[in-house]
Amino acid sequence: MKRAKKAITIIIIFLVLASSFIFQPNLGIEAKILNTNGNKSLDKNNGDWSAPKVTLWNTDEADLMVRVGDIDNFGMSWGGINPFSGKETEVHRYPYSPEADDPDGTDRIMVVSGYKGHIIYQDYIKRFGASLWWRGDLQWQLQNELANKTTRDGYTETTFANLQFDTQVRPVTIQYDLKGLEVKNAYIEMFVDDIQPEKWDRQPNGEIVRNLGRGGFSQLSYNQYQVTMSYDIGEGKDKKTVSERFSSFERVINNLDQHGPIGKLITLVVPEDKLDFIRYGGSGLRIKIDDPDHDTGDGYAIDFVRLLINKKDEFTVNNGRVKGGVYEAKYVGDKLDIDKSKPIIGAKVSISGVKDPIITDSKGQYYSDKVPAGQVIVTAEKDGYATRSATIETLIAGKEVNQDIGLVNLSSPNTPVISVSTEEPTNIDVEVTITYAEGHVERVYRIDGGEWKEYTGPFKVSENCKIEAKSKEKRKVEDDKTVELESGIAEKKITNIDKDPPTGKVIVDYSDPSKPVLKLILDEEDSEIIAPGSTVEYDNNTYNVIGSNIYLAGVKVATISEDGKAVTCYLKFGYTFRFKDKAGNIGTAYGESNLQWNVPLKDR
Repeated sequence: MKRAKKAITIIIIFLVLASSFIFQPNLGIEAKILNTNGNKSLDKNNGDWSAPKVTLWNTDEADLMVRVGDIDNFGMSWGGINPFSGKETEVHRYPYSPEADDPDGTDRIMVVSGYKGHIIYQDYIKRFGASLWWRGDLQWQLQNELANKTTRDGYTETTFANLQFDTQVRPVTIQYDLKGLEVKNAYIEMFVDDIQPEKWDRQPNGEIVRNLGRGGFSQLSYNQYQVTMSYDIGEGKDKKTVSERFSSFERVINNLDQHGPIGKLITLVVPEDKLDFIRYGGSGLRIKIDDPDHDTGDGYAIDFVRLLINKKDEFTVNNGRVKGGVYEAKYVGDKLDIDKSKPIIGAKVSISGVKDPIITDSKGQYYSDKVPAGQVIVTAEKDGYATRSATIETLIAGKEVNQDIGLVNLSSPNTPVISVSTEEPTNIDVEVTITYAEGHVERVYRIDGGEWKEYTGPFKVSENCKIEAKSKEKRKVEDDKTVELESGIAEKKITNIDKDPPTGKVIVDYSDPSKPVLKLILDEEDSEIIAPGSTVEYDNNTYNVIGSNIYLAGVKVATISEDGKAVTCYLKFGYTFRFKDKAGNIGTAYGESNLQWNVPLKDR
């Protein structure tokens, strides 16, 4: 009986205690119990969620965790969403203001410093219905509607008339003491809201071509965010600021699309060569997101920032998995056509939030199970290809996403082909034709290293020379980026033009004085002997050629050798040898016997 009463007592005590608490849904973190106000979570990896600043040592997740900003979704309910799960929040109300204890840069809407709308004085602006009117030359005028939209988002639009928005972009400042801890790696997690960088493909004249974003203000934004980290060293007059933009951070920020507005977690890896910012920034490491260049009124906010030093690989609760392949690709019109029959082996794949890059295997595949949940940027690169990034808008913890990436080959375009009308020796002009690949621009050629000229069609050259040709191809490598690639230089040496006649000389062989022989010596041995016609001329007489013999009035005067290169003379006689080279040029050589008689041998 006593045991029964004791058991009943324990049950009653448990029920009384339980009535003071509600249970938070499983958020994938250690502590899951909230108090009745729902504003305090006991989390050994994050501490008290309602605390504006928390520092924790040797958590399951990292050697050191420093958080700035309470984890409260800007003072609104999480709606059952775990901010570390990667899920984006539901669309929520705005504007909202920071609480008194919210650190600078958190829980407040900030407008980029490049926005100049705030310099208009209140006396010169008022609202009628949904439109803004400006006073100029003492007259109220309706501002151009497009200008209204292209300079303000929903927040700056609704607060512009009374200048409520915060035009000072406040960096988030993280303070910590390493206490001798060796910094091996560092990660920065940020829960950001309503960031809407430019998502439109624009022509050079500014005309909008097509929307690359989800809609809303993203369709009109020109913002390109800069992410800067800085810290101070020294004191007094010796104080110096170390500051640097982080392009890898900017790549993640400028791929966000949080029209709604909605909130989302992003994870940034501090590059290994920039870890000195973490080593020496403990007195005040500042992180600033701003666009000082574009006059676009985009308001954004940060709920909290976590610095994780020496993050532990074995902590995978908030990780997802990303896999895929890297392949060759090309644009067909505006569509990237990925050719999965051409995997790219040895490509380097970098995943935002993952410290070490992955190298694709023999099938062009990559895989990582160390990807922090949230928005993820996957970047693939390899020499000879255009680097390309793909955005995984939402990676849920514990889930897997496949992301293939196509890289456009940057190899030189096809070299032009130079052809000529003939390759054989010739004594006439040669016509040159250059064939360029389809779609190539700047089709040019030059002769003997001279000035490059535009190729407009076949042309002729009259002498031997060297022809060179090249072109450029405009190759699309990203949705909004085209590069010009120059082909190799084609070269063609023309050496077959010969307009000079061949030469030779005639010697007289007097081995037999009664029958001297005229012998032709050619300077070009490959010249072809041209046989005489039916008659030849000498000393104003016309001689007949019959077979190999030459006659004058029926008397044999000379005999031509079989090869045509020798003439045996029986009387005083002169003969002109004719010969032709391979190019068709004709040369001549003349020889004459020195016999003193003009009558046949039998009449002497």
